Amino acid sequence: MKENELAVGCAHLSAEIALSTAIANRTCYYATAVLAIISP
Repeated sequence: MKENELAVGCAHLSAEIALSTAIANRTCYYATAVLAIISP
């Protein structure tokens, strides 16, 4: 049972990391696009 809980915990952690990474990448993408538009 403990191993199953650990696996579930790791899965949730991986999902959160993946989501955070996706948000960070999207934020960087938009920031770069905005800077490209603003910069002459």
